[in-house]
Amino acid sequence: MRKKQKRILIIALIILIFGIVATLITIPLVKNNNEKRTLKDKLENLEIPYTGESDISLPITLDEYVITWESSHPDIVSELGKIISYPNSDTTVKLKATIIGSRTKVERIFYFLIKK
Repeated sequence: MRKKQKRILIIALIILIFGIVATLITIPLVKNNNEKRTLKDKLENLEIPYTGESDISLPITLDEYVITWESSHPDIVSELGKIISYPNSDTTVKLKATIIGSRTKVERIFYFLIKK
């Protein structure tokens, strides 16, 4: 009878340990998904006004997060939104915004038409 009780106790402990480990793994994954969704929503709601006549006012923060920018034509528009030079013909410039959270990274592309 004692052997059977030991086996049941060992099995119960193994199940308990697996349950604890699974919980410890799941909690960061849920937090990561929530953070990614929050960052994505924030970035999707970001509006960049642009008249086509002057520099682009690019935010460098969004709430407590830092936004980094990357330009497809840094010779025309810098990562800070400054017009470096006007092109010979109308040019669409792609600016990629990136927000990095504690465990995730979210990006969004903005397109701006720079007139000659």
